[in-house]
Amino acid sequence: ASSQYTVKQMIKEYIELNGVLTEKLRSEGLYDVETGILITFVLENSIAYSAGAFTEAIADMQEKLVGTLTHDVRNPLSAAFMGIDMIQYSDGEEMFNKIQAMCKTSLRRSMNLLEGLLDAITVKAGEGITMNFSEGNIVTEVKRVHEEANEIYSNHIDLRCETDEVRAVYDGSALSRALENLLSNAVKYGARDEDITIFVEELGEEVVIKVHNLGNRVSEDDKESIFNFLSRS
Repeated sequence: ASSQYTVKQMIKEYIELNGVLTEKLRSEGLYDVETGILITFVLENSIAYSAGAFTEAIADMQEKLVGTLTHDVRNPLSAAFMGIDMIQYSDGEEMFNKIQAMCKTSLRRSMNLLEGLLDAITVKAGEGITMNFSEGNIVTEVKRVHEEANEIYSNHIDLRCETDEVRAVYDGSALSRALENLLSNAVKYGARDEDITIFVEELGEEVVIKVHNLGNRVSEDDKESIFNFLSRS
């Protein structure tokens, strides 16, 4: 489907197809009443099926977008809440300013996600989460998430990256959300007191980012469903 495509436009195309078929058959001397009835029957059923499938596809897309953004907005909100809870005036001005900056960043990301959530509610065919690609240093983005995670989680989080710069074209917000989700899951489902490690590896034209945690392995049964939408195990 193309952007802004609607059910009305789809039905219009079927009507135009009916006209083209009828004109072609008449020009060849093959059109009669029975043929016309058959064409109309086939097209009407096609319209009914297509309209239903079209509507279901839009509803499914909306549900997934809303579910994804609602899930992801919890991470920066939790970070901001924990930062506020940690603020102690007695810790000094430097620590106060550091936590305040972290809270502002988390709340700003939350606002961006909420704007995306509102857009998702009115999503149309061919649309989805808007990706904003630009060239930048992936390591800078990963370091920011790493530092913030170490502030809010009890597990120590280690970053292993052999370079300070990996240039790439990417969506910084999407990268942050993916990494935040991996770290959040590593904390929730991993060993409570063991280190969590982020690896950043530059492999030619590819950049590999991995999050490793210790704890119970994913069972063989759960491996079949682990990547299903919003699946938990």
